[in-house]
Amino acid sequence: MDQCFPRYRRLNKSADYQNIFDGAKKRVDHHFILLFKKNTIDFARLGLIIGKKQVRKATRRNTIKRVIRESFRYHQALLSGYDVIFLARKDLSSLSKQQLREKLDNYWKKSANYQSYH
Repeated sequence: MDQCFPRYRRLNKSADYQNIFDGAKKRVDHHFILLFKKNTIDFARLGLIIGKKQVRKATRRNTIKRVIRESFRYHQALLSGYDVIFLARKDLSSLSKQQLREKLDNYWKKSANYQSYH
């Protein structure tokens, strides 16, 4: 399984984000929201939205992004064919790196199972 995270696996354009916002399925948690939408390509892409209002310190935002990307890379085969946006919520910075990783791992698996039935 390919564990890299090249540029083409990222959502880079505002049009890509808007497309997902317009018709995505949501998975909501107290700390974050995940938006999923089927894409026309055979691999998963990830977009991150972590604002200063949600996580004040830049070092903490960057740490959170690294954890999210690492978890996504590990589970990208389960999510192939979907675009995913991660939206931070107010209490996200209260999670440790380990807690965030565990929550994300569970959400990726649940989402992959849900998508296989629909």
